[in-house]
Amino acid sequence: MFKQNDLANLKNILWAIEKIENSVSKINTLTELVNQEEKYDSVIVKLMNIGESAFNLSEELKAKFENVDWKGMYKMRNIITHSYHSVDESIVWDIIKNELPDDKAKIISILNMLESGRTIKS
Repeated sequence: MFKQNDLANLKNILWAIEKIENSVSKINTLTELVNQEEKYDSVIVKLMNIGESAFNLSEELKAKFENVDWKGMYKMRNIITHSYHSVDESIVWDIIKNELPDDKAKIISILNMLESGRTIKS
């Protein structure tokens, strides 16, 4: 069964994705993002936040929704945390543009299911 903490962690992931979307909504290229240091740093912190929340999800939830790359989220968090100055900016851009929209849709779907009262364990 899933745990109540799973809801909080999923909501945190969704919040961070939406913050990233807002931060980059008027940015069209990787160069633009990197040249706006505060926005880039904000994105990096939010990616770390996503990874930490993904790590803290129950194993049951991660197994049930294995179509989400939970391990990839946490691996990115580790890369950023331990090698911040050598993070490949093009990978960050790819995550923003190609992975986060799909992750967001999946997280919303999972949250809708859990918030409807199905399969939650306190």
